[in-house]
This record gives sequence, C-alpha cells and structure tokens, in this order.
Amino acid sequence: MAIQWHSGMVLGIESMDLTHREFIDQLNAFETANDGELSARFPDIVEHTVNHFRREDEWMRRLDYAHAEAHTEEHDKVLKVMAAVARCVDKGDTRFGRILIREVAKWFHEHALTMDYMLAGFLHASGHGPAGPADVGGDALDSAGR
Repeated sequence: MAIQWHSGMVLGIESMDLTHREFIDQLNAFETANDGELSARFPDIVEHTVNHFRREDEWMRRLDYAHAEAHTEEHDKVLKVMAAVARCVDKGDTRFGRILIREVAKWFHEHALTMDYMLAGFLHASGHGPAGPADVGGDALDSAGR
C-alpha cells in the first residue's frame, strides 16, 4: 500500500479530510493497476490533485494565511512534476507514473502532517470549524475545489 490513512491524519476540517482520504484511495489503487489501468486512471489523479490544491490555495488566499506562499509553492512543485509525468504516461511510458505515485505518497504523508495540519489549525482558530471555510468570500467551494 502506497500510504495508509490513520487517525493521526484527521485534521478536523471535513472537506480536507474527505479529499485527503479520496487522494490516498486513488494513490493506493495504482498499487495493483496494470499499465493500461494506470494510463486510464492517471488523468483522474491529476485532476483530483489540481482541484484539491486549488481549493486549499483559494482558502489561504481568501483568508490571508501567513504561510500561504510556502504552502502554495509546495503544491505548484508537485503539479509541475505531475504534468510532466502525465505527458510521459500519455505516450505510453508508465514507469514514471509508477515512480510518481510512490513518491507523491511519501511526500503527501509529510505534507498532510505538517503544512495541512498547520492550515487546519489556522482554519479552526479563524472560526472555521469542521465544515471548513466554504463561505469565505461568499463563494462556496465544493469538495472538488470548484
């Protein structure tokens, strides 16, 4: 298993926790995927990751989160690598896709327990309880970050 969800990963912001669990489930589904399945599913994890990061980045921007720049830079780096690997996968070279899935799982575990943990603490301290900041700026963001 690439990464296992555990109680220490619960941040107390329902939409973040749900998105993180979905992300982990998607990462883990690649463990047993053959090359055809990996190629077919890879765009889904890229889309999920883009939406996941977009939602968090929007929250940080709207709420003027002090650590937004560093957090967003982490997201941007991962998305840049994902885009490059997606081009390889599109051309039929799935080995880079497999490497990315393994490495993103390691990265995500640390990211969730550090940067996302700090963001969730900020959201709670800012009065955005378990439902999260869906109403920040008057525009609701769904669990896909749209």
